[in-house]
Amino acid sequence: FYWNATTGEYQPAGNPAVPPAADDDYILFDPVANMLEINGQIRINGNFSLEGQGNDVSVDYTGRGAILVDGEVLIDTDFRACNNGNKNDTTRSFPENNIVGIMSTGQMKVGMSAQIEVMGAFYSAEKIVCSKQTTVLGTFVSEFFDMGSQVPDIYQVPGLANHLPFGMIGNFP
Repeated sequence: FYWNATTGEYQPAGNPAVPPAADDDYILFDPVANMLEINGQIRINGNFSLEGQGNDVSVDYTGRGAILVDGEVLIDTDFRACNNGNKNDTTRSFPENNIVGIMSTGQMKVGMSAQIEVMGAFYSAEKIVCSKQTTVLGTFVSEFFDMGSQVPDIYQVPGLANHLPFGMIGNFP
C-alpha cells in the first residue's frame, strides 16, 4: 500500500502514480520485498500492527519517520533499518540515516513471539509489554513496563537522541 499524508493519495496495492516529493509525509509498503519506506509524520487513527505470517517474520525499513498511533500498537515481527531499501547495506543506517519512531496513546506490545529483533524509538502513553526474548536496538519510553519472564534485551543507543525523526516526542518542536 501507499499513503501520502501530504497529498492524500492512497494506493491499496502497488507504487504511487506520482513519486512523492522529498518533503511529503508518506508511507509505502512493498509486501513482496517486506520493505517499508517512510518519510515524515504519519498519524493513524486506530490500532497499528506489524506482524509476520508463517515463516515470513521480517519487515525492513528505510527512511525517517514518526508514526503517531491513536490506539494500540503490536510489533510482532523483525523490524530493522537498512539503507535505500537494500537489506544488505546497513552501514551507518540506524539511527543516522534511517529511523522510525512509533508513539502510541494506548499500550504497545513488542515481541510477543520469541527471537524478534526491532530497531527504533518506541513511546507508549500507557504501557509497553515485551514478554519474550526480544532484542531492541533503540529505546523504550513509557510510564509502565512489563518485561515478562523471558529476558528481553534493550540496547540503548546514545546517538538516538540526536537523530530522532521530526515529529517524534523529544524532537523539536
